[in-house]
Amino acid sequence: MHIRTGVAVLSLPVALISALLILGHVDAQRTDQRDIAVDDPRPVAKAIEILVGGHRDVIVTYEDPPYAYSGDIRDVTNEVRKDLDRYESGKAPKVLIPRGGALTASYSVASDSGVPADWGDTVQRLVNAQLLTESGGRFRVQRDASAIHVIPTQIRNATGEWTPVQSVLDAPISLQKEGNGVELLDAITEAIGKVTGQRVLVGTIPVSLFMHYHGVLNASGSARDALLQLFESTGAKMSWNLLYGPDLKAYALNINVVALPHAQPQIPPQSIAHDPAGVSPAGPTARRAAQPANN
Repeated sequence: MHIRTGVAVLSLPVALISALLILGHVDAQRTDQRDIAVDDPRPVAKAIEILVGGHRDVIVTYEDPPYAYSGDIRDVTNEVRKDLDRYESGKAPKVLIPRGGALTASYSVASDSGVPADWGDTVQRLVNAQLLTESGGRFRVQRDASAIHVIPTQIRNATGEWTPVQSVLDAPISLQKEGNGVELLDAITEAIGKVTGQRVLVGTIPVSLFMHYHGVLNASGSARDALLQLFESTGAKMSWNLLYGPDLKAYALNINVVALPHAQPQIPPQSIAHDPAGVSPAGPTARRAAQPANN
């Protein structure tokens, strides 16, 4: 009897301590729900830009699908061209962009910081919300050691039927080249073109950063992996938006600086791929989406 009583007395504080530890753990992981709503030609990309902007500890890349269905494309020629007076009415080369639309999603943030509790889960929720729109593209989320990637998986074809699609950055390439960063970027995009038959242009990038970098790129794998390898070699944290222009049937690779190496001063983005009409190769949203995340 004495032994049983002793056990009961000793077990009480242990139970209390365990309960307090559990409550403390739950409190430390307390989260709140937030909503995000966007209306944009590229709603998933826009939502990522809003959520990730300013956070130097997370890298999220975005890749457009090759939009083909007329219902997923919008003509903005009269809105963005500055040279319409040079052409007869209706004869100016068209500027086409994704039609896009509205997207709404909920995600969890840490109560104490307001930062998403799980970036991968947050991005997945954006992709899941896009599925509900039944238009534009469909995507998957891929995580690796350095970044979260949003990669297209389906588009509506010319007749409006959903069909599988593979990102051009999935293309297997093999490169061994020495040069500055711009030359190495050009080599990667040229290699993608040879494998896929798709035109990929270098769009808005931090030119100074890439021009001051010089190295050797030995890449054998996906074009996505080659880009990550090049970025790592520069010492900077960078992401990209690979944007498709339905008018030119070409991609623009826009690169964003997330964090510079060794606290270097901010390097403004510059474009080395110009279009005579004054718009980017992937439509008027490309330059806006390519701004550095830490502005």
